[in-house]
Amino acid sequence: MIANVKVTVDGIWPKRGHSSKTGVVFVLSVVTGENLDYKVKSLICHECQAYKQNDKDSDDVYKAWKENHQATCQINHSITSEEMEASAAVQIFVRSISNLQLKYTTFVGDGVSSSFGKLQEAMKATFGGKYVVEKGECVGHVRKRMGTAGTQ
Repeated sequence: MIANVKVTVDGIWPKRGHSSKTGVVFVLSVVTGENLDYKVKSLICHECQAYKQNDKDSDDVYKAWKENHQATCQINHSITSEEMEASAAVQIFVRSISNLQLKYTTFVGDGVSSSFGKLQEAMKATFGGKYVVEKGECVGHVRKRMGTAGTQ
C-alpha cells in the first residue's frame, strides 16, 4: 500500500547564490518533521581533480583509471548550480514510490525557487496524470517575505 505524504523540500549549499559546486536537497514530512529522503548533488569530484593535477602518466593509464573510477565518481550533476535543487527534487520524488512506498502529494517549498514548476513538468512526463503534486507555501517563508517586502 502506498501512503500519500505532504512534504517540504529545501536544499543547503556551502555558498550563497548559485555558485556552489555541491549541495544537498532534503525532503521532510510536513506532519512528523522526519527526513524522508535526501540527494547530494555535485559538479565536482575531488579525486578527479587530484588525479588531473598529479597526472604524469600516459593517456592509457588515465583512461584505465577513469573507467575504474566511474563507479565512485562524485560528479552527478552536469548543468548549472541553479538547477541542482530542482534536479534533486525530481530524482527524490520519482523514487519515492519504489524506495519508500510513499507518494509525495504536496510540495511545500520556500516559494522562491523554480523547483516546483520543474518538478511538475518532470512528474507529468514520467507518470502522465497518475502522480499529481500540489504546491503548498511555508508560512514562515511567506511571513519572512511579507515582512521584508516593503524594505527592499
